[in-house]
Amino acid sequence: HIQSILMTESGSDYISVYFQNIKNFALYIPCFRPDSPKYNPRSLLRSFMPLIQKEGMSIVYALPSSEPLTDIIIKIEQTINKRFIRSNIDECILESVKYSPDLSVLEYALENGEEDTCRKTIDCYLNRGAYNLTSIPCLSILYREIILLVINKYVLHHLPVPEHFNAELSLFALCRYPSIDNLYSQLCGMIANLTQKTAEGKNNREVIALICDFLKKNYKQNITLNGLADKFYMSPPYLSRRFKEKTGFTFVQYLEDIRMEKAYEYLCRSDVPVTEISQEVGYMDPAYFAKVFKKKYLISPSDYRLRERSK
Repeated sequence: HIQSILMTESGSDYISVYFQNIKNFALYIPCFRPDSPKYNPRSLLRSFMPLIQKEGMSIVYALPSSEPLTDIIIKIEQTINKRFIRSNIDECILESVKYSPDLSVLEYALENGEEDTCRKTIDCYLNRGAYNLTSIPCLSILYREIILLVINKYVLHHLPVPEHFNAELSLFALCRYPSIDNLYSQLCGMIANLTQKTAEGKNNREVIALICDFLKKNYKQNITLNGLADKFYMSPPYLSRRFKEKTGFTFVQYLEDIRMEKAYEYLCRSDVPVTEISQEVGYMDPAYFAKVFKKKYLISPSDYRLRERSK
């Protein structure tokens, strides 16, 4: 999962791990047991102080442990977040943080397209400037939960999920951000993109509803996809794709179903000749009308009328 690792360097006493495009963080892992005579964290880590003072680096070290590797990685990731409030050397935290943020306010604001409320809510969640060494490990969990919520909204609104969200959900994703303010800006940008796309989707749904209403009222006319696209100021390919997404039918299938239902009513309730019925429902060619009717109802218009009258 650690796709951002650039390289590792092995010394006699430690392994240091550096991350691609990340200059202010390194992971330090001693290569001996805590009961070893060589184990002296103060003297070993003192050599890193010039880097901390000169480069503003944060260094996390993990002691040898019998814990599952996944647990250790989670603890390391949470310890890394301390770099947001200080540059220092930190031992991996003893217990991983358990945290379940309540995102109901943000979810409501997202669902209603209230971008300003989203920004204020994220600012409140991040609590910029008020983090301390105890609370800041929660940041990874909060960030991941917000990303999952945003992805969920993309899915619910039938929008394609941006590919870069995979990286945002990966371990050590926060290492790419130099500060909490930078992280806040990134989240606000994601929210702005989502609200824009959902607003566009809402507008599209409203337009498709207008188109459906137009087809129901004007099915007798010679309606083409190009003509419909011009009328509603959309390109034919875009209209075709959005219509199928919103109704489950192609434009031709939808119009055909409206016409067949009307033809069905004419045959049941009137003595109008089949040739005239075909024109009444928008088909100038009676033979083609009969072909479409039989394909849908598995019986010709004339035979259907005879069968209904014999009941």
